[in-house]
Amino acid sequence: MDSAVNLHVFISYVREDRPAAEKLCAELERNGIAVWLDREEIHPGERWKIEIRRAIEGGAFFIACFSKAYVDRDKSYMNEELTIAIDQLRLRPSNRAWFIPVLLEGGIVPDRPIGGGETLRDIQWIDLTEDWDNGVRRILNVILPYRSVTSIIELRYPTSAPKYKSKFRRNLFNKILTTVRNHKGEDRVIVRDESIVAAFPSPSKAVICALALQDNLRSLSDLNKPEMRIVISPETRPSETFHLAKAGEILISESVLLGLGEVMGKIEIRERGLISAEDPADHVRVYEVRPAAAL
Repeated sequence: MDSAVNLHVFISYVREDRPAAEKLCAELERNGIAVWLDREEIHPGERWKIEIRRAIEGGAFFIACFSKAYVDRDKSYMNEELTIAIDQLRLRPSNRAWFIPVLLEGGIVPDRPIGGGETLRDIQWIDLTEDWDNGVRRILNVILPYRSVTSIIELRYPTSAPKYKSKFRRNLFNKILTTVRNHKGEDRVIVRDESIVAAFPSPSKAVICALALQDNLRSLSDLNKPEMRIVISPETRPSETFHLAKAGEILISESVLLGLGEVMGKIEIRERGLISAEDPADHVRVYEVRPAAAL
């Protein structure tokens, strides 16, 4: 596919709860998660109802902040957002979390029907008034089940190239290995023949390193340039997407997409394919990452 991807978490709240919503937004962004904070994200001249609908429908998660201020209001834009979110919730698999109710001071989850005889109260909520830090951790565990990721970097050398002597290949490999170690917080690197497997503490760090490696190869002549493929996935499923990768590509699985908020302004993400499974809920979408200027 050739459509651009920009995943985010949508936060819905009433005006009186703006400070709490901004605090939660800051916590998520600190963990590399892109956040859409309602109408503040809409540019002058855009039709805000259309843009909000797009942001909710395209969001990876919807966080609804319920408080006494929400209960006391007869009318609010948040109710419009909830109506759109409930419509979207009905279309999504029931075994995957998407709608996350959050309780602020004096809040309760409203008894709004969501279909199938269920209401919003049937969705497990998180109470931020009891323990803010623990509540944020619980939200992060839903949004980012995989904090650390594995990056597989594979090099393939053209056998016909006369300049590919063992010393040259060893020096290039060591240069790449140094770049990997300089771009991550952990020192867990496995070298296998002409590939490197490295664990990174976050998706953003892994992508920054991958882009740096691509820059390193651009300085080589075509004769001396190996083909490089890079795949970034959760540590528990590091190689599932590798067969889709072509020379020069950086591929990531959808489970790590939301951890790229820190680098979203520097990259473009496009859907690349789907790895099917017997259970549709286990399907894995794969995306290609490129520098923003490359597209």
